[in-house]
Amino acid sequence: MAPRSIFNLILKVIGIFFLRDILEAFSHTVSAILYIPQYTSAREAFFNVAVSLPPLILYTLIAWLLIFRTEKIINMLGLDKNFPDKTLTVSLERHMLLTGAVIIGGAWVLINEIPEFFRHAVYYYQERKLYVRMARPDISYIIMSTVKIIIGFLLILFNKPIANLIEWGDKSHFPWQKKTKNDSRKKAELPG
Repeated sequence: MAPRSIFNLILKVIGIFFLRDILEAFSHTVSAILYIPQYTSAREAFFNVAVSLPPLILYTLIAWLLIFRTEKIINMLGLDKNFPDKTLTVSLERHMLLTGAVIIGGAWVLINEIPEFFRHAVYYYQERKLYVRMARPDISYIIMSTVKIIIGFLLILFNKPIANLIEWGDKSHFPWQKKTKNDSRKKAELPG
């Protein structure tokens, strides 16, 4: 395996771990949106939603770059310049490593989110039953914890299709992407 391929895999694995941060930022944004009717002014509501959007956008952009645009990052940072052109012998296949990263990412989400779900459920119960003055306790945290747990299970259960999607996204399948010389050469070699 070439050093460039190793850096490619490392960046993709880091990008997979950013999925948890995206889910957390998304839950904060949804919570801010759900509380819009309860704010004292429209300015306060706009401020709270506006403050929660930049982390969501930033984490999504970072994860997208690390998962689907690793070649550009490697070129921009020059990560493989100081390594010889020799290939390194690694007995793991790229697809197996990505599948393992997806499983570990899903397990990471589950390990972090299951305790949070129970914490939010207890808080909801306490606000609903113990405090009579709380007419409408917040249920958005319980819903977002449930969504995160479902996503964690989906990452573990459907790890191979997700790894295939990550590998597919690394290739130039989109019409707006530039075609390389190798793509036109392969088309020229096809019979017919």
